[in-house]
Amino acid sequence: MKGGKGRHAGGQQGPPTFVKGTGRKNMARVNPLGVAPERKKENRTLGRATLRKYMLGKKKGAMLDLSKLSSAPELSQQTCNLNSRQFVNTVLEIIAEDFPPIESLSLAGNNITTLEYFKACAEAHNLLGFVRNLDLSNNRIHSFKEVEHLKPFKLSEILMRGNPIATNLDEYAKRILTRLPTVQLVDRNNVVALRTSIKPKLPQVKASFYFMNGTQDLAFNFCNQYFKALDEQKFESDLLEAYAPDSLFTLTISRDLAIGYGVRAERILKTLRETSHNLCQLKNEAAPAKTVVKGRLYCLNVLREKVYGGMKTAHELSLFNVDSVQLQASLTTPTVVVTIHGVCEFSVSMNTAGGGKECKFKRCFDRTFVLQASPPNSSWPAVITNETLHLRPFKDPPVMKEGSDPDQPPDLEKAKHIALTKIVSETTNLTLEYAEMCLQAADWDPTVAQQLFLQQKDGLPPNAWKDGVKPN
Repeated sequence: MKGGKGRHAGGQQGPPTFVKGTGRKNMARVNPLGVAPERKKENRTLGRATLRKYMLGKKKGAMLDLSKLSSAPELSQQTCNLNSRQFVNTVLEIIAEDFPPIESLSLAGNNITTLEYFKACAEAHNLLGFVRNLDLSNNRIHSFKEVEHLKPFKLSEILMRGNPIATNLDEYAKRILTRLPTVQLVDRNNVVALRTSIKPKLPQVKASFYFMNGTQDLAFNFCNQYFKALDEQKFESDLLEAYAPDSLFTLTISRDLAIGYGVRAERILKTLRETSHNLCQLKNEAAPAKTVVKGRLYCLNVLREKVYGGMKTAHELSLFNVDSVQLQASLTTPTVVVTIHGVCEFSVSMNTAGGGKECKFKRCFDRTFVLQASPPNSSWPAVITNETLHLRPFKDPPVMKEGSDPDQPPDLEKAKHIALTKIVSETTNLTLEYAEMCLQAADWDPTVAQQLFLQQKDGLPPNAWKDGVKPN
């Protein structure tokens, strides 16, 4: 038999060799290459130590030069593949543990074909935002999609010459700038001037866009699409795409705001007060950033779970007052600010667990969207980078609708509701707003309203009572 010990002729693997264990059958097969698991671990430890020593020798001030790392003679006993997630993670882990923050990193000449793993590994080791200058020259990057993985690094300079995608400087520099908006130097060439030719084109939007032909499309289309998706509660399937990845959201509420009637409604109101970003409140003076929601996933979660949690909504755009303006400052991206003053009808269940009879009521809101251009192939005309929402009690001023007759008899049903509201308010000492909510929950039956009041009066907040004082 040839081929060495434990081998059949022709290099075929022979019968497994076992070592003794303890207790139950704990027989481990010896590695067919002759390296035991303990030895493998030892080799990895030695390999990491060798790599760390090599990297320490390549540091010069705030720069780390790892060019031609994959072919370095000092590391010939180990595989240095920067297309491997495991090796990329090892390199970045060493940088995080053993180096002060570095500003410049060279990975030139390493046969890199993908940058997929750099973002996740750098994020895991809190390295995003430190490296400002990155040299990727003389690698094998074939697609601009790979460049998109570098966006979270917020680079100021990138070197890409010697890669298949680096042909005509102006052309590939423009494509890099669309993916890395913070870059100012490409292959040591100042490309700031190129930004003017690649700025996203937004329609010009002027004040009162609802009433100006030719300038209303962007804001009108966005509002129509946004509030339709909101009323249909399409948070993940539709609204998520309406927010930029690093968008911000804040909520404030009026002190006299009420949300429906009953225990469930009071729980919702308590959550809204805890989420409020009102800087005049003591809890927010000490830590104002605590109630600022950052990131679109968190924004959507707050809207779904806290602002509209357990409630249905109905927005009527025809009743909105909207204004918008396009900022003219020297911004790299055109920005449109849309301000909305509107009314929303809420529906909240009277039951603690949801379901059953619903209480419907209206509330006013003031909402501001800061919009920028949406990415290619997006179904949205723009995306939200910043949003503020203020909820306040409903005010119903008299309006003269177009085509209405001023001599038309008054709405008798509405007059009856107003009279019942005043009666319930006088007999219970509730404010008019809470008396109206109580009657709405009782389908305007004063007897049922009285029963609801007796059942739930102990759980009502101070602002439910006239002068804020609960009667004895």
